[in-house]
Amino acid sequence: MPPTHTASALGAALLALCLLIISAASAAELEAGFAWLSEQQAANGSVRTEDTIATSHQSTAEALSAGWALGLRLPDETAALVFLKSAADRNTEYLARRVIAGDSEPLPELAGRARRDGGIGDGPSHESSVLATAYTLVAWASAGDPEPELASGAVGYLLARQRADGGWADGPNQSSVYLTALASRALQAYRFRFQVAAAVDVAGRFLEEHRKGDGTWGPDWETAATLVALIPATGDAERYADALARLRTAQQRNGSWGEDVFATALALQALHAARRVADSEPPPHPDSARLSGRILADGMDMPLADVLVQVESGPDSATRTDNLGRFTLEFPAGEDLQVSYLAEGFHAATQTVRADAGAVVDVGVVRLTPLPDQGRLIGVVTSSGSGQSLTGAELQFSGAAERVVTTGSDGRYEL
Repeated sequence: MPPTHTASALGAALLALCLLIISAASAAELEAGFAWLSEQQAANGSVRTEDTIATSHQSTAEALSAGWALGLRLPDETAALVFLKSAADRNTEYLARRVIAGDSEPLPELAGRARRDGGIGDGPSHESSVLATAYTLVAWASAGDPEPELASGAVGYLLARQRADGGWADGPNQSSVYLTALASRALQAYRFRFQVAAAVDVAGRFLEEHRKGDGTWGPDWETAATLVALIPATGDAERYADALARLRTAQQRNGSWGEDVFATALALQALHAARRVADSEPPPHPDSARLSGRILADGMDMPLADVLVQVESGPDSATRTDNLGRFTLEFPAGEDLQVSYLAEGFHAATQTVRADAGAVVDVGVVRLTPLPDQGRLIGVVTSSGSGQSLTGAELQFSGAAERVVTTGSDGRYEL
């Protein structure tokens, strides 16, 4: 590529990054939003407000998802999960939301709703739908892809039902912004297993073409849900910077969006996604791409520190996760490469990755399965007086093996 083209592309990338940084929320704004969410948790575990488009189960599930994204916890997360289980309605969306929130119990029931066309039905005897299929794929991806064969059929179902305009709908309805954003999220979760890039790109153009005059997609909740799908799918922050800035300015002084739990939880997830992109500097080498993600222990949903993340291209393409299980890694662009995740006491996992030069790719959450003869000790050290987490506390373990571990910035330790 001629130098003038390279400079032009670099200038455009820097301009887009500057726009994103301006519109990205600060950590304090995100924490204020989640603090408001936490204040809305009721005694029965639900997180809800009266004036909202969502049910109590939908808003509680999104509040849990927002907490996972931000690395924060509701005052009583266990009660929130128990509340989700109490839903009398066992439609597929509700079951999938439980899985996404960390409850693996509905997984067999979701698998039983797969149909011959590859899609997933809304109920035990229902025909396949885009909504149910997309939610189930997001749930399976969050649970570590427990149904690879069924997931293949579900991805095929969504690809076959994408309309010529790039959108999705159920039945004879017009293509829906919400369903298109949801289907795009589902396909992105499997972008390293199946050829879905073209479908995601076309879906992104559909979403951009259906913005309102002010650059948003209407109410805060729908704008946020759309951004959650669009931000990870595009490397050009300028394409959504206006909508992101408007969403940020819609946050009220009490931290909420319209004092609506559902809208607030979705807005926090969208702004967090944008902040992660803004915090990820473009790869310094013009032929490189950047990979990021988070690693959790399967079944415990606890972040795993010190996991070795390595791309097959060589020892230089390797890093280790931090105390929150997060990692960032540069790797050669433009070719299919295998990335491996290795941690003591866990089965190894691998993915195939590919990205264009200069791209920043987020693989989302990777879950590692513990070995059958291994255990893992995880805890938090706090001050007996103030209750505050203690950073840098040294713990010594004696017995068959001598071990010394030090707590991280949040007081957590793992062994």
